[in-house]
Amino acid sequence: MKKGILAIGASGTVCLEVIKKLSEKGINVRVGSKNPEKAKAMGLKNVDIFPFDYSKQETFEQIFEGIEKWFLVSPSPAYKLHETVFKVIDEAKKKGVKQVVNVSMMGINKADHPFWLIEDYIASKGFDFSVLRPNCYMQHFNDFLRGCFKEECMIKVPAGNSKVSFVDMRDVAEVAVQLITGESQKNKTYSLTGDKAYNLQEVAQIFSEVLGREIKYLSISNEEYEEILVDLGFSDPAIQEAFLLCDQVKNGLNSIVTSDIFNLLGREPTTIKQFAADYAELWG
Repeated sequence: MKKGILAIGASGTVCLEVIKKLSEKGINVRVGSKNPEKAKAMGLKNVDIFPFDYSKQETFEQIFEGIEKWFLVSPSPAYKLHETVFKVIDEAKKKGVKQVVNVSMMGINKADHPFWLIEDYIASKGFDFSVLRPNCYMQHFNDFLRGCFKEECMIKVPAGNSKVSFVDMRDVAEVAVQLITGESQKNKTYSLTGDKAYNLQEVAQIFSEVLGREIKYLSISNEEYEEILVDLGFSDPAIQEAFLLCDQVKNGLNSIVTSDIFNLLGREPTTIKQFAADYAELWG
């Protein structure tokens, strides 16, 4: 009987958090990685690293052997890989995968959006599926804004004054692990948010309180933001993904607050204040 769990997603995303949580529970998990040696260097227990690359179809055929449950973080729309993902999904079905937990994205409201197309394709194949649509991750402050925090004590991003119900990536990972390992209802889509929506001026005030120094917010142009991200070493697809998120925020698509995390985990979502305290050392 197939019992294996497979995780596919970039190592810096919620996928890594899911792998860590499964590992901590003593649950064996197979990890698909474009760079297996780098993944092995993380030293995670109960983890088997397999080569996986969306540009190499031969890796699709090997990775699903003996797998029953698949955790998939859809690749960024900036990479335009959804048709390739369809082929991976077909291979999963062919190899007998039963359940898929797919991390998509909040705010997708067009039937031609790559994430929506992936969601729909998974549903059409007869898997037991769960779709997680998280709001903007709090951890983006660690990635896209780290330099501004340290050097200028500022949040600089082209997001206007719209509100966002930021969600902690660790909460999303906990939800995913529960869906993978438990008996939660299948064939559902969950919108995962924080407990409250904030504009970035309000977020700056919270960070100021936690860090003990004044943090300000400045809404900047896309061109200015691109310069910041290039200086931080982000690739062009990652920069385009950041722009997509900012556009969604400015259009008011990320302001809703749901109770899905509370309903699934039986506790309130992690607050911005708690997140800031947990990661304070990163911002010096």
